Amino acid sequence: MRDKNNTITQRYEWLDVAKGIAILLMMVGHTSIPDPINRFIFAFHMPLFFIASGFCTNWKKLSFSKFFLHKCKTLLIPFVVYSIIVLVVGVYTGQMDAKQVLLGGWASNCYPLWFTPILFLALLLTKIIMTYTNGKVLLMVWFSLAAIASVLKYYKIYLPWTISPMFYASFLLMAGTYSKKMTEYIVNPKWWGLVLCFIVTAIISHFWKVNMAWNTINPVVFITIGAFAGTYMIFGISSVINKNLKESSNILSWIGKETYVILAFSSIIPSTIDVMCPMNVALKYLITFLLLYMLILIKRGINKIVGSNIL
Repeated sequence: MRDKNNTITQRYEWLDVAKGIAILLMMVGHTSIPDPINRFIFAFHMPLFFIASGFCTNWKKLSFSKFFLHKCKTLLIPFVVYSIIVLVVGVYTGQMDAKQVLLGGWASNCYPLWFTPILFLALLLTKIIMTYTNGKVLLMVWFSLAAIASVLKYYKIYLPWTISPMFYASFLLMAGTYSKKMTEYIVNPKWWGLVLCFIVTAIISHFWKVNMAWNTINPVVFITIGAFAGTYMIFGISSVINKNLKESSNILSWIGKETYVILAFSSIIPSTIDVMCPMNVALKYLITFLLLYMLILIKRGINKIVGSNIL
């Protein structure tokens, strides 16, 4: 929606562009690209989604029960549907073991769908924190979340269904909420700031690789700096694209609005092609993009038929 200053619309447009860039980078990061590029992408691509979600979330709008039901509808129902489809395809083609997925979660099979239950749990945890704490206590709890995640990883403590990353994810959600105070700097970035963020992310990713699926976020201070720098680099670039390259912005924004479908199926499609009909890499990913486009259209058609965004 637009206000008289057009602020809200602009904000969500660049966020959609940012998510579009990030989901494309996620796809690239799961291909056989050179390790330095892979490490650079992993430094921020998943943290960005949590930060963006925190940026968009109004923690005071709904009661906890309504917030819970809303997230069940928007996150868990599509998660169950998409998980069943991916699992059926994966088992049929011999790419995964159903028991392993059901007991260990999607992270155990390195599939991006691990993101959804972590986001769901982190949103609920953050909702409780934002409702019942404030001031200095809130800041203490915020930093404690990163500390808990770091300790879990340091002592190699893995919670059931690989949900250990929920604490760091909650930390990132709150970081996204606090980032609203920096909106003016994000939507009007300085070129030297973007270059600085790039350099910081590149240096940190050279020494440490992030893997949020397995809560690999130590040393947490440096990893967090890299995640913030990379995220705000993409935010700034997205804002520049949104203002100056409308056609590119529209495409990336459309992709950004469909990140859930892309996240769910962007791994299983190319891997299934490799199993069923190996082909040239370029052709394989062309087919992958076409199939993703078809799935998005199918999803939209189903939502239209039922009269609700059920998927």
